Amino acid sequence: GYYNARTVVESDSAQIMNLICAQKAQEMNAPLRNIEQSVNILYHYIDGQIDLERLESNESYAYRFLEKMEEVSLNTAQNTEGSIAIYFRLNPEITAPLAGVFLVKDEKSGEYFEHEITPLEKYDPEDMEHVGWYYQPIMNQKATWLESYYNANLKKKMISYVIPIFKGRETIGVVGMDIDLSLLKKTINSVAVYDSGYAFLVSPKGDIVYHRDYPNGMMQEKFENSLEDIKYILSKPQPGERLYEYNWNGQPRKMVLRKLINDMKIGVTVPSEKIDEPKNKLISQVALSLIVIMLIAILLTVHLSRMVVRPLKQLTEA
Repeated sequence: GYYNARTVVESDSAQIMNLICAQKAQEMNAPLRNIEQSVNILYHYIDGQIDLERLESNESYAYRFLEKMEEVSLNTAQNTEGSIAIYFRLNPEITAPLAGVFLVKDEKSGEYFEHEITPLEKYDPEDMEHVGWYYQPIMNQKATWLESYYNANLKKKMISYVIPIFKGRETIGVVGMDIDLSLLKKTINSVAVYDSGYAFLVSPKGDIVYHRDYPNGMMQEKFENSLEDIKYILSKPQPGERLYEYNWNGQPRKMVLRKLINDMKIGVTVPSEKIDEPKNKLISQVALSLIVIMLIAILLTVHLSRMVVRPLKQLTEA
């Protein structure tokens, strides 16, 4: 009974938590996928329309091209759920220093407006808060999901999807979109499982991006020694669908993880005692039943023994 109860409860809890985690991962993937599709469409449009030679030599062509790109970018952003900013930035080495399009969504009206173009030469390429969105995809030489970061230009914590644009070996610029991290936090906060269970968000490297106890996140370097096990689990590139056991601030817990399309991970965690509660209740019922059955069996045995022994005693006395 104990073995079956343990097997069934662990299997059911793993299935329930995996289903919840998978459902929330799909909800979070939806706006991320929308961003990817819109940026890819914009990239292919630019790649097919841009004339590099005229862009470098003809200022009026560059001006008209950027006007057209602003119109296309605005239309793309308005039809992309989850987007808070869209940008197309040309390499300042081949055009004017501030040549580009930068449209930002107003939180109140929902309308997009032109934002001041960031002067790239003013910042170090390693300055993630100001120009990481430009230099990191170019260094990667491929479409890149930037890890969650604080954007000092917009003064928001966000994640970005950016595609670098090349013609041969020459860098033309980048095109990308930003998504407000609060949109993902909203999905995380909506998770409720086993009363006290909750969800959290992890970066591809295993840092905590958002957690109920750490709303501003926490780097792995700041994990306590007791969290070494979870450090390894969170940094796994492919977490799988298994149920992980670990200790969090001295409390035994169990969790499942799901990978998002931008390589971040969503985790769903529950105290072990909550998962074990049905099993412990069943075991208590089995133990109580066993005690009752044993008492009844003893009483019946005594009664039956007396029924058998009594006539023998009477016969002996006679």
